Amino acid sequence: MGFFEDVPPSIVWEGQSYRITDESVEIQDIGNDAGEVIRKISSNSTPNNHGESNVLEKGTKIFQSKKQFEDENYKELVIQINKKEYIKAYPMLGI
Repeated sequence: MGFFEDVPPSIVWEGQSYRITDESVEIQDIGNDAGEVIRKISSNSTPNNHGESNVLEKGTKIFQSKKQFEDENYKELVIQINKKEYIKAYPMLGI
């Protein structure tokens, strides 16, 4: 694998692309229910439409985060992996 991934694991939410990480989220940092993944596309494709992901299955729950992303006006997303595990997705600014 090269230094850069060809297509990062991502989701498009409300017009913003987010990079999906494996960083855990604490329960107290999870905000309101935002919805769910609408469509899973090929892992080597870049999502372009709201609710599309190249790694998350259709129906995966998405939540708002109570934390802002760095100093920007963007919030992280929280993705529910299973009943007890949640991970972060960061806005990919400039994309």
